[in-house]
Amino acid sequence: MQLLDRRRTLLLLIAALALVALLPLATRSHEEPAAAITPAQLVIPGLDVAQLQWYVVRGGVPATSTPIAAPLREPRVRTSLVPQDRVRRGERVFRSRPEGYDPAAIVIHATGSGAPGSAFRSVGELGRFFSRPAARAASHYGVGRGGEILRYVDDDDAAFHVATRGWNDISIGIELLNDNTGTQPFTAAQLAATSHLVRSLAVRHRIPLEGVVRHRDVQPTDRSDPARNFPWTAWRRALAQPASN
Repeated sequence: MQLLDRRRTLLLLIAALALVALLPLATRSHEEPAAAITPAQLVIPGLDVAQLQWYVVRGGVPATSTPIAAPLREPRVRTSLVPQDRVRRGERVFRSRPEGYDPAAIVIHATGSGAPGSAFRSVGELGRFFSRPAARAASHYGVGRGGEILRYVDDDDAAFHVATRGWNDISIGIELLNDNTGTQPFTAAQLAATSHLVRSLAVRHRIPLEGVVRHRDVQPTDRSDPARNFPWTAWRRALAQPASN
């Protein structure tokens, strides 16, 4: 009987030691955060994924990509940042980019809904909208019809300007004031200012031409901006040519 008690005690001691050894593993499995979505895992509808292979490159751009020519001078950009207290109150329209994520793409938007008069009247008005509790999105920059540029969110932060999963962490959003009806023209001053801004951002963040996309490319099922009267092919191709501004 005494021998059985000793064996039982020994077995209980071994079981307890095994439980203690496994406890850190069990605890760690709950503490470790979920792995972030990497650019290599993104599904990009409507785009040739082969053209966007540079997303998976860390610290450089493949030689197969097309460089964007630098501007002759830095664009004039005013700043009116969305207040940080929007984040503290949980009304998040931007956040810090995840560690290791740098801007790798520039997404061009138009502010209008497709109805006449739906565009904001000024880049300042758009910034005030982004700062209101009713807003659920924000872009980094706005470009007015007269060519004025206003920054709303720092490049180091991920602004919530695209609904497609993963894009906000790797992109910069630029809003062009336009109704997006397809009939309201994008002004020459606006197109020139947007090119100037894109060139500057591309040099600063090493973003190639393949990384300049439209909102409609990233979110094709429910977005049409910028409208089809935006001279996309010619405007985008010109970014690879020497700047004249």
